[in-house]
Amino acid sequence: MNKTTETGRIGQNRYGNGGGGSIFFEEFLPELRGIKGVQAYNEMADNDSTVGAILFAIEMLMRQCEFHIQPGGNKEKDIEAAEFIESCMNDMERSWADTLSEILSFLTYGWSYHEIVYKRRNGKGTSPMTNSKYNDGLIGWRKLPIRSQDTLCGWEYKGETDELIGMMQTPPPNYERITIPIEKALHFRTRSRKDNPEGRSILRTAYRDWYFKKRLQEIEAYGIERDLAGFPVLYTPAEMDIWNQEDPEMRQTLARAEMIVSSIRRDAREGLVIPGGENGWKLELLASGSRRQFDTNAILERYDKRIATSVLADFVMLGQQQVGSFALADSKTKIFSLAIGTYLDVICGVFNGQAIPRLIDVNGNYFQGITDYPKMVHGDIEDRDLAAFATYIKDMVGIGVLTPDEELEKEIRRVAGLPEKIVNSDDYGLLGTSNTDEVESGSIYKITSVLEKYRGGKITRDTAANLFAGIGLDAEKIDFYLKEADSAMDADVKDEVAAKEAKKSLGRTTKAGEKVSFWRRIWKFNPYHDRAGRFASADGGSGTGAASKEFPYGKTYNKDGELTLDKKSREKYTEILTQITTSDGVRINTVGDHTFDRAAQREILPEEIADCLVDTSVTFPGKEDPRGPSTAYQKGDIRVLVNIKTGKMMTIMWRTDK
Repeated sequence: MNKTTETGRIGQNRYGNGGGGSIFFEEFLPELRGIKGVQAYNEMADNDSTVGAILFAIEMLMRQCEFHIQPGGNKEKDIEAAEFIESCMNDMERSWADTLSEILSFLTYGWSYHEIVYKRRNGKGTSPMTNSKYNDGLIGWRKLPIRSQDTLCGWEYKGETDELIGMMQTPPPNYERITIPIEKALHFRTRSRKDNPEGRSILRTAYRDWYFKKRLQEIEAYGIERDLAGFPVLYTPAEMDIWNQEDPEMRQTLARAEMIVSSIRRDAREGLVIPGGENGWKLELLASGSRRQFDTNAILERYDKRIATSVLADFVMLGQQQVGSFALADSKTKIFSLAIGTYLDVICGVFNGQAIPRLIDVNGNYFQGITDYPKMVHGDIEDRDLAAFATYIKDMVGIGVLTPDEELEKEIRRVAGLPEKIVNSDDYGLLGTSNTDEVESGSIYKITSVLEKYRGGKITRDTAANLFAGIGLDAEKIDFYLKEADSAMDADVKDEVAAKEAKKSLGRTTKAGEKVSFWRRIWKFNPYHDRAGRFASADGGSGTGAASKEFPYGKTYNKDGELTLDKKSREKYTEILTQITTSDGVRINTVGDHTFDRAAQREILPEEIADCLVDTSVTFPGKEDPRGPSTAYQKGDIRVLVNIKTGKMMTIMWRTDK
């Protein structure tokens, strides 16, 4: 037994083949089969306000969604192939938006069939076979025209198999029978139950409700008309036998009477002239006393809601009955968006499985050597909640799950609709070395992260070297960065000794086994303090610069014997700094005690702190903190650490003067 041979059949309920094509009978309602079904769905889409609103919402959502082409690999040829496919999408006779609008008809009818028409890209010209924005001589898409659903006359299959080989149509105006082979077409379906090429319309489950709604609307119109006109009854004279069918005159009289009764309508020409006026002419107005016991509005609304629910679009009904919360609307629209995203996946799947591979292959060896075919992907249906997205990114970076790098920045810019970054290596600084401009800007964050972990004692020297190698640094650069880090770590040890001596001079001792924080090792405790704790630079100056300046705020000592700001000065600092919003939008809510300590010891003015936060040169993710993620804002020699979750200014750090 040959295991590669197909033995069974799918079991499609279809009849006919050969020159006439196969007709499907999977639909159990005769009025929804074949062309009759196309006509029924067309009437639903074009003649019902609820169905039309739903389809309009679906089409507009899907048309505003962006489609992109991703390379199949990292090779230069892969990227070129992806750019070529995307250029073909925007180089057709009809725009991509118009083409997509035609494709979306597969939602209404369950399927759509589009012939692929190619062209040679020979630049601008008069011939549609060669006219193009590009002059590279490659073969691209000229157009992807639909082969209308109402021109279908059958599906052609290969022999006695279930292998579809084409669509047969009889299009106007000539109504000639034409077969479009499947290898020259794009075939879209909502679903593939039993591999039925006609799929299943998204309106199928709404048909029954639409059918009854349509009939009820007609009956309602008749009822309104009769309610206004009343139920007409015409009395004949008692001596007149209008039921005598033997008398030609009576037959004629009965016919006239029936015509009068059935023709009574409420319109601009209503009225009736009859003989029998007493004392001459008589004019009177007849009123209707008819009343109906059914609330047709509630019934029609029920059918409308069922129609919308059948495609998960019942959110369009919210507010029309004065019910429905915002939260409910939000959850319903999210479910609807998920459903729409599935149909976008169908479109991308057809292009990835049929259109793109054929276009690449038809260009011969030009794209030979690509890793894989490019892939079409779609964007989001709904706009991303940027506030929630920003909070998520901050939280993930703050706890170390994500590392800020070039790819993350690209994704953030894409989601937020921001322009692409213009890379300038001079904007970055690393360990004060001029070799930074030789490193790719996308690796700066990774290198900094590895160095911080190494200097913090979290990883060994060998592990750091391996991580650098994984980033792509050569041996010379790896050795350079590690030596710089080792040198800085040696200096840290000396600074720690100096810090302990300074603390002792203030009457504060360091506990055994006390660890100096990671940030202290990078932005070190400044040894240039006098015995009173006042900062003084190497040349005798004080304050944040070399030149002397007056510090107008009062100082005192905290419980650890260190200088800090007095109560009045703290209030002034708090008043100034809590009005600040940082360069990346974080509002300062409170100021921590450690900030007051460092401000007094370093004699940093509140205006200098504010300037660092507002006019920041560079920001870094701060250390892990159980109270939330933090960011360090640096300008010049000052770095301010802020908890971006609570808005608390935690501390101030500075470089060691050399």
